[in-house]
Amino acid sequence: MKHKHFYSRLFVYLFFAGFLLIGLNIVHDYGLGFDDEIQERHGRVSFDYVNKTLGISKGPIAPNKEQLHEYEYKYYGVIFQLSSLYIERSFGLKTYFERYMLRHHLVFLLFFFACICFYRILYRHCANRYLALLGTLIFILAPRTFAHAFFNIKDAVLLAFFVFGLSSFFRYLDDPKWQNALLHAFVCGLTVNIRIVGIILPALTVGWIVLYGLSATDKKAFFQQWKKGLALFAVSTPVFIYIFWPYLWEAPLHNFVESFKAMGKFDWRGEVLLFNEYLYAPELPWYYAPAWMLISIPLFYWFLFVIGFGKPLLSWIKDLFQGNLNWLKDREQRFIAIALSFFLMPLLMVIIKHSTLYDGWRQLHFTYAGFALVAFAGLLRLFRWSIAKGGRTFNLVKIITGVNLGYLLVLMVYIHPYQQTYFNVLATGDQFSRFELDYWGISYRSGLKQLAELAEEGECIKFYSFSYPGIANHKFLDEETKEKLCLGYSPNDSDYYITNFRSKEERRDYKAKNGRFDNPVVLIERLGEPIMGVFKLDKK
Repeated sequence: MKHKHFYSRLFVYLFFAGFLLIGLNIVHDYGLGFDDEIQERHGRVSFDYVNKTLGISKGPIAPNKEQLHEYEYKYYGVIFQLSSLYIERSFGLKTYFERYMLRHHLVFLLFFFACICFYRILYRHCANRYLALLGTLIFILAPRTFAHAFFNIKDAVLLAFFVFGLSSFFRYLDDPKWQNALLHAFVCGLTVNIRIVGIILPALTVGWIVLYGLSATDKKAFFQQWKKGLALFAVSTPVFIYIFWPYLWEAPLHNFVESFKAMGKFDWRGEVLLFNEYLYAPELPWYYAPAWMLISIPLFYWFLFVIGFGKPLLSWIKDLFQGNLNWLKDREQRFIAIALSFFLMPLLMVIIKHSTLYDGWRQLHFTYAGFALVAFAGLLRLFRWSIAKGGRTFNLVKIITGVNLGYLLVLMVYIHPYQQTYFNVLATGDQFSRFELDYWGISYRSGLKQLAELAEEGECIKFYSFSYPGIANHKFLDEETKEKLCLGYSPNDSDYYITNFRSKEERRDYKAKNGRFDNPVVLIERLGEPIMGVFKLDKK
């Protein structure tokens, strides 16, 4: 028995060591998106404010000496940006490539530790290392989630902290001592600082503890057990939010409410593409986010998700009509309900508030943690059912699970490093015309590298990019490649045009091969769908 436990632990260590090595090896394959530079700017403005307030160092580092309380984006939490900036300056990283590659490494490392925490949640729930690893694969082998873990310095960071928060919450729920309450409050404070929507984490924490207490047979004993830890959590969470968010320092309550209002209805007036229809972002239909989730999360995971909460849902409804909360006393049902709430509540809030969204469901990316937990519960239920049915059924379920996970692994390797453009089989038809593909512009880096290969000795190819990630990824190249490419100021003074087909006009003209799109020299495709193109411009 001891040998069995030793080998299972060794397998877990090897799994995560292998994942870490793979991740660190491929992080360089992903380019920059729209957010990297602006997020660094947020950090610099707040860094100057912190320095000035605490008297740590001299000299502003923000562009144009911007002041935090006059800053256009003062509402953003900046703990990740401040931490990145501190590490950058500590190690003396000065070049553009070094600074932003550091941030991409940090995003992946956060995701890596989130995967370990996710595994710990599952192992605590099922007490089986192999099943917990299988569930962790559901979290990792989600193509879009995986890709974002290497470049998305906002949404992937929030996802990681929500996993940390779920881990500390389940730990606190199992053992309500004050140390666990303080740890969870600390994680909640950091999560809210990443993005203000993180307030859902402490809100759901309190809500579930209250429900848990209402279901207790001896409510007085429950209150005695929880009162100190819950009081500590209620006091320390706002304190941690305040400490880690410099914008709140001068007027905590006023500035927090102001930030909540501003981020709840973000002022972006662009258009987004879904099912071949361009939609005005401030007036999206209710189904926008659910539809994106439905077509971009692997279908097998949706199958497991439905199995996960299907049967418990009947128990919840039955108890609701009987006016009791008996199902909360069942550890597994409680686990599923909590996970489901962390997935559904943010989605429902977005739908009810008619929040402005853009670029698919990226702003709800953090909800995938709750989804994956429910899917894991479905996997457990499927395995138990198949074992009860007999060996052949169990073997069939194992084969189906292995084939689906294996397919996703092979597909992710095949479309690397463009997993962020993944769709499942429900997104049928002409995906180029019906959906936004590489809307982040991550593939600009690959397109520019391939364009540089066309340069002759001593030549500097002049290109034009209307979309900003084209400019950012030019600066993100290594010096040797960068010297082969020169940035043009318009199509008229350039020899090549590079694009990720973001606008409706570009999609239309590319399909018709009109104007600048009639002579492609580089075309990056994902499963036959173009996501990035470089075109030779006609100077006639």
